Amino acid sequence: MALGGTPWAHRLLYTSENGGKGGVLQGTPDYPSITDDLSGVFGRAGHEGIQADAQGNLILVEDTGGIAGSANPHAKQPNSFVYRFQPKDPANLQRGGRLQVLQVMSKAHPGAVVFHAADPDGDIKSQDMKDLHTYGLVFQTNWITIHDTDTQGNVSFSANALAKAAGGTPFKRPENGQFRPGSHFQEFFFDETGDTNSLTETGADFGGFGAIQKLTLKSNADQVALTLS
Repeated sequence: MALGGTPWAHRLLYTSENGGKGGVLQGTPDYPSITDDLSGVFGRAGHEGIQADAQGNLILVEDTGGIAGSANPHAKQPNSFVYRFQPKDPANLQRGGRLQVLQVMSKAHPGAVVFHAADPDGDIKSQDMKDLHTYGLVFQTNWITIHDTDTQGNVSFSANALAKAAGGTPFKRPENGQFRPGSHFQEFFFDETGDTNSLTETGADFGGFGAIQKLTLKSNADQVALTLS
C-alpha cells in the first residue's frame, strides 16, 4: 500500500497492492475521512506508488508478481506495468479520464516489449529484459490509452489485463515512483523489486536483483524516454 495525493482535488490517494483486487481509493484529509473507491477510473491492479505532475496527471506503478518459470524456477515472469492517468478534471477524479500504460519499444526486434502468457521462461530471459537492465541504452516509449471513461464508463475493470492486451511493457514489480526534485516533473524514477530470491537464475543482467529506471517526460506528450539509472 502507498499514499499519495492530489492538491487539485484536496484528496489523499491510497493504493492497494492486492493483485486483481487492488486499486485506488481517495479520501478527504479530515477526520473521519470520507473515502471513495476509484476502481472504475484507475482499474483493479496491484497499484503501489502514485504521484501527480504539474498538470494533475497521475503516474502509477504496479507491483504484481508473475509466475515462476520451468527452466528458471527461482525467477518470476515480469507482470507489472507503469500507468499514467489523465483526468478530465484534476479537481474531481470521479469524473474520470484516460488511463494509459507505458509501452517500451524493443531494441532486439521490431515492435514493443510485451507480455507472452504462454512463454514465462522466454520473458524471464529475453533479450528485451537484458536490454532493459543494461546501462547506457535509451528506449523510445509510448503512452497507450487502455481505458477512457467517456467511452467505457466507470465500471470496475482489470487494468493489468487491459495493459497486456494493449501491448504494454511488463516490469519486474515496481515498488515506488518519484519525480526528481528540481526536474520540473520531467524526470520520474521507479524501482523494480525484482525476484526477491537470492537463488534467482536471472541475476542483475535480467533484473532479478531489482533496478532503478528513469523516465524522461514532456508535459502531456505520449512519447518519452526510458533509461536504466
